[in-house]
Amino acid sequence: HEMEVESKEKVFTKKVDSVRSSQTAYALLGNYESANLLDAKASFSTHLRLSDNSVDFGINPILDSAVMTLAYAGYYGDTTIEMNIQVEQLSEEIYDTTTYFSNEVFSTIPFSSPLEYSFFPTPNTLRYRDADTVGVKSVSFNVNQIGQLILDASNNNLVDNDVFVPFFKGLHFSVSSVQPSSSILYFNLIDGGSKLTIYYNDSLSYDLLFSAAATRVNHFEMQDDLDVQN
Repeated sequence: HEMEVESKEKVFTKKVDSVRSSQTAYALLGNYESANLLDAKASFSTHLRLSDNSVDFGINPILDSAVMTLAYAGYYGDTTIEMNIQVEQLSEEIYDTTTYFSNEVFSTIPFSSPLEYSFFPTPNTLRYRDADTVGVKSVSFNVNQIGQLILDASNNNLVDNDVFVPFFKGLHFSVSSVQPSSSILYFNLIDGGSKLTIYYNDSLSYDLLFSAAATRVNHFEMQDDLDVQN
């Protein structure tokens, strides 16, 4: 949300206060610094939803692993620079009936063991989970902290999304505060390849989805107005 203004002497970009950023097509994440435009840091918040109702993991389920997968939809910037992301849990509810703007800030709480991941973006490379799956351009990383929290939930909180979403209010994805200028990644959370898969009891698995029904909000931190001389 920048606009370029031209005069006889110079060109400059001017920050616009905020724009509507809820239920957008893509979720944006990253840090991009520019000599000619305003620097921007993007993060996003989203619900995570059950893929089935009346979920029952059994008595004392044992977590094997939990894997978060985010499907790429595009990017701009330099993907040869490593990106450092962190995930926290929302501590306040967000609602699909509310319009949110790009300068919204939600309350979050970190997981007991900080959930962080560093990677080199590969938005043009197909990834395969196993031989039977269709390739997805995506990034995947371990989120055992979330998997354990879901396995520990009571069945009453896993009846359906009407009770699950208030219990597990959602996630906030951001880049590290010391993230160097790199790229802004676009993720398609509605794509079936975007999900959290919990593997448990050696041979069982369960998917949680972002889905079209999930509330999604993009957040942006913008540099103050910057003059750029011709």
